Amino acid sequence: RNPIGALATLGQLLQDKKSQLDETRRNRIINSIRESSKSTHGLLEDLLLWARDESGQINPNPVALDLERQVESTFQVFEATAAAKGLSLVNAIPKDTFSLADAEMTGTIFRNLVGNAVKAVQDGGKIIVSANASQSGFIEIDISDDGVGMDEETIEKLFSKNELATANNAPNLVGSGLGLILCKRFVESQSGSITAKSKEGEGTSITFTLPAAPMSGASED
Repeated sequence: RNPIGALATLGQLLQDKKSQLDETRRNRIINSIRESSKSTHGLLEDLLLWARDESGQINPNPVALDLERQVESTFQVFEATAAAKGLSLVNAIPKDTFSLADAEMTGTIFRNLVGNAVKAVQDGGKIIVSANASQSGFIEIDISDDGVGMDEETIEKLFSKNELATANNAPNLVGSGLGLILCKRFVESQSGSITAKSKEGEGTSITFTLPAAPMSGASED
């Protein structure tokens, strides 16, 4: 409800001739409308995917997925927001690193995890995505930020359907927390696992695994 309510309020401000907005304030309102629209669109995508997954309409369709290109594509989605905050988005995944994974599911995982990191990082911060091939035939992908971090209680509830994260207990996960539930479901449906490490004021690192495709170029642990 929050982003939709914000859209209605901001739209009314722009329409109200009595408000006498100067150019600077008008531009701020337009930017807020854009951000609220993006937030609403992302939530709707997650809701639709969750509904399809709950009804059994989504099954993994593994293909040789280039993870380095996948991360570049994900970074492009957040390019404008990152530029506005002066964030450094670092793609440290080696070239020719391929996972045997579902493209739609994996895209959703990256979009949600990178999006959360963008929210968490203060102006001028950094987000790094890296990968290593393990000896068990999986690729371990890590998304780290130097943002606000979380306490231990929040981390324990992070991927729980019964304890959806909110702005009150996880400042970097503003929203329903549904995206993280989807991440866990989509990682596990591809035989992988997902974990989080964090400390308040020192950032967060979320690591998940996906099956490696033959001849993947990720560096060995």
